[in-house]
Amino acid sequence: MLLKTVLTMFASLLKGANWSSQDRCEEGILKRSPFQLIMNQIKRKKSSVEKGKPQCSSGTRFFRGLHTGKSDGESKGESERAEIDNSRPDNQNEKQAPCVADEPPYLISKTNTTSGMWRIKQFMQKLGKKPNSKNMDLNNCALDATDLMELVPVFLPELEELNLSWNDFVGGALKPLALRLHHMSKLKILQLNNCRLTAEDVTSLGEALETIPHLEELDLSWNNNIGGKLSLLTKRFQTGCKIKILKFTDCSLTTKDGDSLAEVLNVLHDLEVLDISFNRNIGCSLKSIAQELKNVPVLKELNLHMCGLKQDGFQHLDRAFQYLPELNKLDLLCNKEIGGGFKDSATHLASFKDLEVLDLHQCCVTEEDMVVLTQVIPLLSSLQELNLSSNKNIWSVFQLPF
Repeated sequence: MLLKTVLTMFASLLKGANWSSQDRCEEGILKRSPFQLIMNQIKRKKSSVEKGKPQCSSGTRFFRGLHTGKSDGESKGESERAEIDNSRPDNQNEKQAPCVADEPPYLISKTNTTSGMWRIKQFMQKLGKKPNSKNMDLNNCALDATDLMELVPVFLPELEELNLSWNDFVGGALKPLALRLHHMSKLKILQLNNCRLTAEDVTSLGEALETIPHLEELDLSWNNNIGGKLSLLTKRFQTGCKIKILKFTDCSLTTKDGDSLAEVLNVLHDLEVLDISFNRNIGCSLKSIAQELKNVPVLKELNLHMCGLKQDGFQHLDRAFQYLPELNKLDLLCNKEIGGGFKDSATHLASFKDLEVLDLHQCCVTEEDMVVLTQVIPLLSSLQELNLSSNKNIWSVFQLPF
């Protein structure tokens, strides 16, 4: 009996030795202390975090405050900064250049080639205009000297057309703009109608013309203060000038101005349009102007509306017609003293094969003039518009053969 009992106990011990590894692991877990379980959880968390983030080059550990000897406040601050840095993309932790759009306008022009266009856009939007790098139309925008000072720095070197017409307060403040014109060598069209230009403005503009080699149109009409001062401008025109359109409508031009204009025709060989209308005192100098028209053989439009033209002046003009084969518009409107001067001009008028517009409104045309005109007009094959209105002495003679 005793032996049987010993054998039974021994078998039980052998059976216990065959426990599975799973049973042993579970029993081992049961035997671990709570402290060991907490430490294991911490280690696993640290391991997972380190796998997702790059290691600090200084070897900083998880419990930063426990190893650096720094105060809790300092450790907390460093921890927060580290978290912010780690939350940013790597390429943004580096120092970046400031954005050009955030720079002041005067800095943009130094760092960005399109800055001038950006500033023009801002200026034009303020006036309700659309910006254009080649065409700036500021006609009738109530500009004053302050606007000009703001406008001058934004002009682009590529600008080809500039219209500042009908801005009364431009007068007397044109010099800064004229200085800026030196940098706009591609400018082709400059319009300054009714800007109340002064003698100083005309002088500054004349100086600027020397640096604008491609200018084709200059319109200074409706500036009454130009009268008597035109030479300040015309003496600046250089040989080889490319001016095609020149307008001085209603500028109170004097006989002296007419002589200055006649002199400049020697260098304006490409001139196609000359408009000196509404200058009543220039008629006496039309003799000298007519004599120089031979230097502008491509002239297509001659506007002498209300210029105080007299019979002798018209006769000189008539002799110049033979040098203007391409003329297609002749405006002699409201020159009442040329009446009776057409009787000797039949031959020259008949040579205008390209003439499309002939305006003789209110020119006191006589019956003798009409005899000549009825012979000449049928020969003008390109004529499209003829104005003989307000000539009371012509209708009782005979009806024109149209």
